Amino acid sequence: MAEVGSLDSLKLQAASSGPIATDTFYAGISVGYRESGGFMHNTVSGDNDVNDEEDLNARLALRYTPNDQWDINFTVDYNEADDAAGDPSHVPPEFFSASPPTLADVAAGGFDFNDFDRTISQDVLGGFDREETTVVLNVSYDFGSVELTSITGFADQFTDIAVDVTRTPGPSFFGEFFDVIIDNE
Repeated sequence: MAEVGSLDSLKLQAASSGPIATDTFYAGISVGYRESGGFMHNTVSGDNDVNDEEDLNARLALRYTPNDQWDINFTVDYNEADDAAGDPSHVPPEFFSASPPTLADVAAGGFDFNDFDRTISQDVLGGFDREETTVVLNVSYDFGSVELTSITGFADQFTDIAVDVTRTPGPSFFGEFFDVIIDNE
């Protein structure tokens, strides 16, 4: 399947599965890819399309059943996400004025968060990057009255989330930027 859309968006998906060589060995593979060109303009840096995104997902599954007792399954999953700006939330300029809108103004319909010009004014964009791989081996043996199953797996995940705390052109008393890195095995 393939889809093409506005803002340079693209989505591709493919999958195939079935028996390989005999009725005891099976394989399946699937791949998905998505990208979006972004639509936000950063007034601080002058850069366009700062919130572009790119994601890749893939899976390989193998199954071997040599007889009625054995069932052996092996899977590998891979996921990668690269969202360039992370969270480029639009903060309307009115919120930085001497008298910003109150919650009552918003509740009364006096301020529309959806009416914005696709700009942000952040000195630091941040980002969201994740890469993860998961491998699982599942082996079952049926003794007749009892079935023994072993599940063994390994996962490796790296995530980097960087955010401009204020979402403004400058720092605040909170600081300017924070970066959270998660590295798990």
